[in-house]
Order: sequence, then structure tokens, then C-alpha cells
Amino acid sequence: MIQWDARDAITLRIPGISRAWAQWRTKEAHGLDCRFVGKKGQLNLSQVESFGASPSIHRHRTDVDLLRLVFQSADHLNAGKLKEVLGEHLRGFREQFG
Repeated sequence: MIQWDARDAITLRIPGISRAWAQWRTKEAHGLDCRFVGKKGQLNLSQVESFGASPSIHRHRTDVDLLRLVFQSADHLNAGKLKEVLGEHLRGFREQFG
């Protein structure tokens, strides 16, 4: 489910799970700032390094990792590979929160 209720962000929710999977901040000057909540330790930087500008995985929380991808142009996408990685990420999110 996509929530469009904020003027500066889109929230992505998975049916049957109360926690949001992702938030895309649409009004950031540096690009489309996408943040995905995920299972601890599921991904590493080598899996996401080809997406966006300076992809990162924030591991400071004890319960989840936060994948952050900032897209500044279509060249940052690599759509086929991104779909595969986000599919895996979503499976981990469902395991943890579903």
C-alpha cells in the first residue's frame, strides 16, 4: 500500500504489517531519498553499492537496519538488479515483521 498523505514523502506499507517498509522523501534537494527498514544483517554494502549516490546501511538500531539509497538520475537505478535486491530485502522485512 502506498501512502501519499504527506506533502514531502511517500510511505510504502505491506498489507498485514503495521510497520512501514519504506519512506521515499520526495522534496530533498540532493535527490530522491529512499529509506528501507530491514532485517538486521540481511544485506551488505557490496549488494547495494551500484545503486544511487553513496548508498548506505545504517546499523545503529538494535532491532533493524536502515538501507538508504539516494537517486539523482536514471543512471543510478540499474532497475533489474534493484528489483532483485529489494525483493530480497522485502522478504527479510516480512520474516521479521509479518
